[in-house]
Amino acid sequence: MSSAASADHRRWGGARPGRPDRSLKGAGLNGMEVYRSDGEVNGFSKLAEKYGLLKLGGSDFHGRGGKDESDVGTVKLAITTLCCFLKMARSIWSSAMKDILLKFAEGLLQI
Repeated sequence: MSSAASADHRRWGGARPGRPDRSLKGAGLNGMEVYRSDGEVNGFSKLAEKYGLLKLGGSDFHGRGGKDESDVGTVKLAITTLCCFLKMARSIWSSAMKDILLKFAEGLLQI
């Protein structure tokens, strides 16, 4: 492993894998997955609160079709979590939606 890669590994939690530190927030981390597929909160919830990170959820969908794998979009999230995510990501999704709607209005996009 190069010295730069080794430094990056340590910076991103190398001594405590899976446990991000406060430098991640400064590097642009806005949120982390804390909601499990069953809607329950995992152990990272308090860490997200500690660093002021948005609490997100994943589907646990890995494309392998296993019995423990949830379908995409089936994670139960509180509506307030969704609203916080949309507010945080507004600069990204609003310009993308505007482009899509303009192309649709101009007849360039067929749905």
